[in-house]
Amino acid sequence: MECTLRKNRRSGFTLVEMMVSLGIMAVLSGVMLGYSRVSERQVALISDRDKVVSIINHARNLALSRSYVSGQQICGYGIKFSATKMEIYSSVKVAGVCDPTAPVSGTFVETQLLDPRLTFATKPNYIFFTSPYITVASTVPFPVTITLSAQSADPMSLRISSGGAVSY
Repeated sequence: MECTLRKNRRSGFTLVEMMVSLGIMAVLSGVMLGYSRVSERQVALISDRDKVVSIINHARNLALSRSYVSGQQICGYGIKFSATKMEIYSSVKVAGVCDPTAPVSGTFVETQLLDPRLTFATKPNYIFFTSPYITVASTVPFPVTITLSAQSADPMSLRISSGGAVSY
């Protein structure tokens, strides 16, 4: 006896299989999109932390290398911190006295802007490097801690010692 089985050979996917596949892809895409936003903010924090370190090192190096600019004796370079930016300024001796809190008008050397999504959680008003031998002044006691933060990301801190060394 011969049995014939009829095979129905259709190629392709059923509608149910396609819907399940699309549902899985939608869930995975949503998870990855949320994860990429957090990592985007974390990358912005790392980038701006490096900007802060760079501007601090730049001000310290300027204090070591320059003592006269345009015939005026520079007593040091400082960094003024505000909510959205950092500015390097120079200060000159007036009547033999150096005031690190008073930048001379027009003496801003460099300005760095923060990423608009970030804020300083903790910061001094200024850090000042006196030349020719590095001594550091600040509005807060040493070690100075500067913390950057962003929504949904781990905050990043760095410390500045009384000798001007930066660590994180």
